[in-house]
Amino acid sequence: MLFPTIEFCLFFLVFLFFYSFISNNSKKIYLLAIFNIIFYSFFSFFAFLYLLFWSFLLFIYPKIKFYKKTTFFVLIAIFQISFWKLYETGLLGIHDWKMPLGISFFTFQGLTYLFALEKIPSQKENLHIHSSWEFLKLFAFIGFFPTVFSGPILRAKEWDTEISQESSFTNHVLNIGLGLIALGTFYKLCLASYLHSTVSQAFSSPSEESSSFLWLGMYSYGFEIFFDFAGYSLMSMGIAKLFGFNIPNNFNQPYLSSNIRDFWTKWHISLSSWFRDYIYLPLGGSKVTKLRQNLNISIVMITSGLWHGLSGNYLAWGLLHLLAIVFYHNLPSKFKLPIVFSWFINLHYVFFAWIFFRSNSFSQAIEYISSMFQIENTGSDIQLYHYLLIFSCFLVIFTEKSILHIIYKNNIKSYLQTTILWSILFIIILIISPSGLPPFIYFQY
Repeated sequence: MLFPTIEFCLFFLVFLFFYSFISNNSKKIYLLAIFNIIFYSFFSFFAFLYLLFWSFLLFIYPKIKFYKKTTFFVLIAIFQISFWKLYETGLLGIHDWKMPLGISFFTFQGLTYLFALEKIPSQKENLHIHSSWEFLKLFAFIGFFPTVFSGPILRAKEWDTEISQESSFTNHVLNIGLGLIALGTFYKLCLASYLHSTVSQAFSSPSEESSSFLWLGMYSYGFEIFFDFAGYSLMSMGIAKLFGFNIPNNFNQPYLSSNIRDFWTKWHISLSSWFRDYIYLPLGGSKVTKLRQNLNISIVMITSGLWHGLSGNYLAWGLLHLLAIVFYHNLPSKFKLPIVFSWFINLHYVFFAWIFFRSNSFSQAIEYISSMFQIENTGSDIQLYHYLLIFSCFLVIFTEKSILHIIYKNNIKSYLQTTILWSILFIIILIISPSGLPPFIYFQY
C-alpha cells in the first residue's frame, strides 16, 4: 500500500471520511491508532510488532526508576538499528528474516518524544513535553502513517499541538492538500521513474558504458534521489494537510545551495535538524574550539553515513561530505567566490558524492568514477529525450518555490472546480508517467 497506488487512495479516503466527523482529541487518537494497525498490516506483521514494541518501551519509560535510564533507552535504540544494519550486510549469517520497513523512522520519531519529555538542553524550550503520554497516543504518533517510512521526522510536541487543534476541511485546505499530492506524484511517477531506467543502466555495468553515458547517469541519479524523496515528502504533507496536520517541508531547494553547509540545511531537513539537536549541539556544537568543532562535525557526518548502511560506499559518501563541511568551516571569512561559480562547484560535488551512495559497493563506485574519465565511444547512446529530461529537472528545481507559492495561494472558491481541476491534473500525470512504480529509495533506510 504505497503512495501513490489505488489501494492507498481507497484506504485514505475511508480514513478521511471517518476522521472528518471527529473533533474530540482522544477519538482522533483512537482512529489514528486503528488505521495505523490496518496500514502496517499491508506490509508485514513484523513491522507491526516492532511498532508495538517501541510504543510500549516508551510508554513504560516514565514508570521506570533507575539511574541513567535515558542512556539505557538510547543504547537500546542504537543496538537495534545497528543490528539491522549489520543484518543487511550479511555478516550475522542470518538470511531468513525480512527487515521491517520504517524501523529507523520509528526509532527517530520515538526518541524525539523521549528527549522532549526529558527536556534536554539542546532542544528548544517550546518543544518540551510536560507530562507523559498514554500508550495509544504513543502508538498513533510513532506509527503516524503519512510520514513514518521516509519522513519527515516529526517532533512530539509539534504533533501533539497539531492533533489538539480542530481540523477544518475547507476548499482552501482541499486545494493545498491535493496540490501538494499532485506535485509529489509528478515528482515520483514522472521525473523519478523516467530517470530510474537511465540510472539502473548506468550503474549495472559501468565499465561497459561510455564516459558520456556515465556522466548522464550521475546527473540522473542526483535528480532521481531528490525527486523520489521530495515527492514522497510532498505527498506526506498533502495527505496530512487534508486531515488537519501542517507537516513541515523536508526540502527547501537544496540543489540551489551555494555551499555544502547550506545544502545540509535544505536537504532532508527533519533528519539534519535531528542530528543537529540531539548529537551536534549536545557535543558542544560550534561553541567550542575549532578542533573540537571539527570533531563534532566528523561524528555527525560519519554517523549519517553509517546510518544509511554499514559498508564502504556509505562511509565514503559520509566522509566526502565531512571533508567538504570541515573545509567550508575553515575557509577565511573574506574568501568569496561568485555565487554562480560556487553553486556550480557545490552541485557537482554533491552529485559526485551520490555515486558512492548509489553504488552497491565501494569498489563499484571506484569503477564507475574511473570509467567516467575514460575517453571511449562504446556503450549506450545518449538520446534527445535524455537531454530533455535533465533540462526538465533543472527547470523544476529552479521554479519549485514559485510552483509551491501557486499551490498555497490559489483562490479557487468552488469544491466542484477544485475536484475537476485536480482530477484532470492527476489523469494527465498518470498518462505521461511510465508503466510500473520503482520502489521509494529511502524505504530501505
